[in-house]
Formats: sequence, C-alpha cells, structure tokens
Amino acid sequence: MKGEFLQRRPVLQAEIMRLMKWGVGLAIAGAMAALVMYWPKAGSGEARAGRAASAINSTRVIAPAQAGTGRLVLPMPSGDVSLSRQVQQLAESHDPEKLYLAYSLLADCVEFNRDHDRMIYDEELRKKSPDNAFGYRHMTEQEKQRDTMRCGAMSERERQSRLDYLAAAAKAGVPGSAIAFLREGPFGDPSALTTRPDDPLVQEWKALARAQLIAEAEAGTDPGVVNYIATEYAAGSPTFERNAGLAYRYFLANGLIHGEILGPDSDIAKFFAEDSALMDSIGKDLSPAERAAELAAARQIALNFHKRHAH
Repeated sequence: MKGEFLQRRPVLQAEIMRLMKWGVGLAIAGAMAALVMYWPKAGSGEARAGRAASAINSTRVIAPAQAGTGRLVLPMPSGDVSLSRQVQQLAESHDPEKLYLAYSLLADCVEFNRDHDRMIYDEELRKKSPDNAFGYRHMTEQEKQRDTMRCGAMSERERQSRLDYLAAAAKAGVPGSAIAFLREGPFGDPSALTTRPDDPLVQEWKALARAQLIAEAEAGTDPGVVNYIATEYAAGSPTFERNAGLAYRYFLANGLIHGEILGPDSDIAKFFAEDSALMDSIGKDLSPAERAAELAAARQIALNFHKRHAH
C-alpha cells in the first residue's frame, strides 16, 4: 500500500504558503511541508503522455498499482502519438480514469502555453539534492522544445474540452479529480470566485465543488483529498469558510490514514495524532464533546479508507 501513495502528485506546496499567509501558524505549515515528502508527482508531462499513449493502444486494463485502487498503471509508449490523437482516443473510451488522464495532458499544455515552462517533479533530483525537499525543477530546453511542438498544436476547442473531461472524472469520483475541479475554478476561471461571488452560476459551481470534495474525503478514497480539505478548512478560501472543527476532523483522519500507509510511528502520523501538540493547537477552541465528535468522524473516514484499500 505504501508504494501506491508515494506516487501521487502533491498540491501541498502552494497550500503551505497559503496557510502561512492566513496566519494558521508555522506548526501546521511545517507539518504540511513534511507531507510533501510523501506525495511526489506521478511523473512529468512526458511520463503522463507515455501512459496515455499506452492506454490508447492497450486492449485490456493493465494491473493497478495496488489491488483495489482502480487506478491504472500503464507502460511507456512504443512510439510518438500526437496530443490530439491521445486525447481523442482517451475520450472515446468514456472511461472516467482515461478522461481524467486526457484532462491532465491538456492541462499540462495549458500551463506550458501560458508560462512557457512548468514545474516537473524529479525523484532523482530529490534524492541527489537534499536541499530540494520538494523535488521540483523547471523544464530543460529539450523538454520545452518537445512541449512547444506538442502543445502548440492544441486547439481552443481542445483547451476548453479539458473542463468537460475533468467534470466527468470528478462526477465519477476519480481520485485527484475533485481537487483539480476545485483548483480550475468556475468554468476554468478561478478569478470568478472573487470577482463574481454572488453570480448564481458561480454559487452553483461552488456547491458542486464542495460536495465532490467532501464526498471523496468522507469516503476515504484518496488521502490527498482528506489532507486538501483539511487545509481548506484550516486556512479558508473563496470556496470553503474556515472551520476549526472540520479542520480538526480531517487532519486527524489524515494522520490515521497515514498511520496505516506509513506506520503509526511515521512523522506524518505523529504530527496529526490526537494527542499531538499540533492537534491541540488546531482544536484549542473546541469543547471536549466537539473534539470527541470530530475524532469519531475522523476514525470513520480512516475506516472507510481501510475497507477500500484492504488486500
């Protein structure tokens, strides 16, 4: 089980800075920084492109990383496949997992076309450079040349279609998609949350984004979602109001889940243990009864995770 979750892309680095900005405190930010060490990106855009190309050519589902996860493990491609062809054939499958992969390929290109660069997770870099705890680097010139060719051919229709693929994946509960849905913002425009907060369509989108994230967190399908929603409630955001009780619940659940993945003596499990100084700080304004209620809810989330991922 451990290896499965060491290959997930972190959304935590930005959350650390946001927590500190909102004054939540260095203790929580430090704990979040430690979490990043356990949530590396699943690979560069090149690696994801490889998995996509292989998915197109595969006539059967490759064995998942770990039994019971439902997540595909796809080999590297055997040849060059254009971005349009990859996305088209992934979309034609109507498989939510592959729709999420199609979204990811297009989202990488949206980022590259906007910034002419994007951060790539490099496991070898993290191993060789202790100072680079997050393992991220900018693209090499060769990687930029590759994405210039691949992403330059992306049409406006393809760019917009990524949101449809993401919506379908999030509706189906594909791990990671609920976070991506929230981060894309209403109809791909995060600024609408602050510039048009009273717009009925924006309000409807917020309700859906919250519901999807909460449902996935409560079901225990994805530890990353449990951590993410804890951060949302701790720091507050245009989509989630700050709520100490719910932050307490999900951080506790995060610790319990990581205790199962990495062992009860792991740093992450200890950071978010019920009796830790960190959790005392997060729950300082909660009554004993409120703490007990949130602990019971956290244990249920961890139990749901255990049931879904038990071998």
